[in-house]
Amino acid sequence: MNIKVLICLLGMASTVYAEHRVALLIGNSKYQDKSLSMPAKDLDSVAAALQKRGFYCKRMENVDESQLKVAIESFASKTPTRSTALVYFSGQALPGSYKGKSGVCLLGINSKRGRGYSLALVLQDLFSKGGSENNLIVIDCPTVPKEKIDAPGDCSVSFGGVESVLKQLRGEPSFAVGPPNQFMHGRKAGDEWVNPLGIVFCWCPPGTFTAGSPENETDRYPDETQRNVTIADGFWLSKYELTLGQRVAKRGPGRGTLARHKLDPVTMINHDDAKSMTRTFSASEQKAGRLPDDWQYTLPTDDQWEYAARAGTTTQHYFGDDVKQLPKHANFADKTYYDTGDIYSNAAHRSLSDGAAKLNLVGSYAANPWGFHDMHGNVAEWCINLAIRGGSWTSAPQNCRSAYRDSFSSRNEQNFIGYRIIIQRALPKKEKDQ
Repeated sequence: MNIKVLICLLGMASTVYAEHRVALLIGNSKYQDKSLSMPAKDLDSVAAALQKRGFYCKRMENVDESQLKVAIESFASKTPTRSTALVYFSGQALPGSYKGKSGVCLLGINSKRGRGYSLALVLQDLFSKGGSENNLIVIDCPTVPKEKIDAPGDCSVSFGGVESVLKQLRGEPSFAVGPPNQFMHGRKAGDEWVNPLGIVFCWCPPGTFTAGSPENETDRYPDETQRNVTIADGFWLSKYELTLGQRVAKRGPGRGTLARHKLDPVTMINHDDAKSMTRTFSASEQKAGRLPDDWQYTLPTDDQWEYAARAGTTTQHYFGDDVKQLPKHANFADKTYYDTGDIYSNAAHRSLSDGAAKLNLVGSYAANPWGFHDMHGNVAEWCINLAIRGGSWTSAPQNCRSAYRDSFSSRNEQNFIGYRIIIQRALPKKEKDQ
């Protein structure tokens, strides 16, 4: 097992775990080859069983091979971050080939015997795209294929009904305030909404807080002068740092990124590109009718970021002032990193250990009171005013405090800087121009 995945699982085992759950239900019965036709399955009962366990379900019936391929690829790429994703296929699954590769194939209603959409590609899509952490495939067909099915580490395949896979679920489901295609405001701090790309957001309500740090705070810097800040409008901020599997544009991370797993945070993207991508994405979502014209995707301001990071707290970290608790909450420059002998690891802590030498999967550590993960480490995060906040895997503990900030030039790309995005009310044109 990938060591980062193992660390992630161990970390989550000690916390109350909640996840978004999504399912794609496909029922094929009316095949063009009449010898393949079969009684239609009752997708209503399948959906009902899944909805009782917290799944948001999408249904399709009697789809052809092309539609099957598009539906599964689209579903895989938009699974919510750290979710459980389930594909249920009722229809014919037979030995066949797809683009020269043989194996078990799912048959669209126009597929011929010996053809179909490769189950191996279904598994690969779910494993490599989107944000799902746990992938379940249920094939409800007349016969069970005899071929051995090799599933990637976070995927499993079963044959028959959904009852058996439901026993594999762990933790409790998270519930969004509305479906992905229905933009809504949150009602209270920590409410969640999943956008059409599968990015999970937490709600930050209007309020006031004290930014910066008191003069007696250990290891504070001169630019942390305390001031009262009013947040006039509530906003959505992504629950996790943006990941390799879920980006708001096609542009991939630059050279030098350490991100390999789809749940690794995206790095090596400069401020200008991050801002440009959110602007383009915002316009496309408004054009598609999925985002109101008076709301926008962008990078958070320095104040919005700290408001979300503190989540109503006033201590050095959202969990208090005891730095010994930091390994439960953050991936920082710890003993694990120091032991690598990296040229930049000399400032790392000599005894505290968070279990990760460099990047770790988003959400591997405890969340703050409003549901945000990795606010004290993993990667530092761009803000709209060029500040970077949150500490990173290269940051000493004193640089992981809620008040700590740094800054880089707008074209700078680093393997310890990523970003998360905000949905906020769009500023009037006059304010934008200023």
